[in-house]
Amino acid sequence: MTQRPFLVVVGADGTLGGRLVTRLAAHGLALRCSTYAPPEPPPELGRADVVVNAAGPRVRPGLSWTDYFREHVGLSCCIARAMRPGSHLIHLSSTAVYGARGGRLQAATPEAPLAFPNPSYACAKLAAELAVRTLARERGLALSVVRPSMVYGPGIESALATVLKLARRGIRLRLQPGSIRQHLLHVDLFERAIEVLVASGPRTQELLVLADPFVATNDELFQQSARKGRSLAVPLPVSAAQSLVRRWFRFPAQDAPSLLAALAVLGLDNEFDWHPTFAALSLDPAVFSRRATLDAYLLQESSR
Repeated sequence: MTQRPFLVVVGADGTLGGRLVTRLAAHGLALRCSTYAPPEPPPELGRADVVVNAAGPRVRPGLSWTDYFREHVGLSCCIARAMRPGSHLIHLSSTAVYGARGGRLQAATPEAPLAFPNPSYACAKLAAELAVRTLARERGLALSVVRPSMVYGPGIESALATVLKLARRGIRLRLQPGSIRQHLLHVDLFERAIEVLVASGPRTQELLVLADPFVATNDELFQQSARKGRSLAVPLPVSAAQSLVRRWFRFPAQDAPSLLAALAVLGLDNEFDWHPTFAALSLDPAVFSRRATLDAYLLQESSR
């Protein structure tokens, strides 16, 4: 009888990490890097066959460049150094490293983290990637780097969830321009992709960009957020927020105000080439079609 690999998910205290612990029946760890001295690595990391690194804070108010770099880079280095040679590290990064490009992006598209509305977060994510790549080569680890897009779905806090929450209160935000693309990632697809990667092992291509097999425009989201009864449509120029955030880089030591940055995130207008990752993980686009994921989520949220 084949022994089940010992799987560890770091970041079990976070929303996505906690869900992965349940989905994968993994051993969960909650690690923090509160100082620049690396934390003492738990012994489970040295015994693990597979480690999913979902540690580090997401974008939130009050965090500085120092906070993001200390947590994301510090924790990633701690994890990679503690793993034994031959084990598999699945490192969760972010499509934030591509910045706001307004085009169709592939895994090999050059990164532009300073063009992301929260450059401190995007730069820390990219620095953590570079660190684990170096340490994986030094320590003989198998490495998979996954760059997920913004995750949405039941129980997930996101910019889309905020828009829908306001719609339930009778305030429908009309994000402008209406042609801007929102390329998101449903939580079911996120969990399934990591599940396949854990079970089947590292891919030939180390870098996997993960997003829904479709895009939605601002106009489409506005129409689908409609509710029965009276509501107030409020125009929200996300393109203007993008312009203001770009000017903020005159002072790169400090991010733009959190509300302004959040609006700018809704104006990224990025579209990701999802085909290579679906092919590498043998994922069926029909299972994660718009009707089964985004449309179902919008319908569920609007009927609450």
